[in-house]
Amino acid sequence: MAGYAAALLVLREQFKLPALVAFAAHVVYMRTLLGIRAARIKHRIFAPAMSGNPDFDRVIRVQANFVEQFPAFITSMFLCALFQSGTVAAALGAVWVVFRAAYGERYGARKLGYDIYWYTGPQYAAIGVMYILPLLSIIPTLL
Repeated sequence: MAGYAAALLVLREQFKLPALVAFAAHVVYMRTLLGIRAARIKHRIFAPAMSGNPDFDRVIRVQANFVEQFPAFITSMFLCALFQSGTVAAALGAVWVVFRAAYGERYGARKLGYDIYWYTGPQYAAIGVMYILPLLSIIPTLL
């Protein structure tokens, strides 16, 4: 039983920073939801309608894109924390959160054109690295 408790303490320490990053991601997510509410009121588009004004459509797209990427982000970050390093996972996760928030602000404000990749590229790269790092630890144990 003592070994189990010690293992839990190690995991708790390893997941502290990724948990803070996950919380920050949820704050960004809540901002997207509040943005939809504000856009519905501003453009007089009431549920269940999901389109009707280009500015409203952009706000919906920002939130939908967040929801599409979030499972890959959260899974990869905690796998990276478990099999590699909580600090590395948190740093890469923070990259995703910062660029996700910046993307939402820019896209929602119609300020993105061809520079969209400056905002989405780092997000995809962070998720990719967070998936690859655990595999580097897992695969050798299978051979």
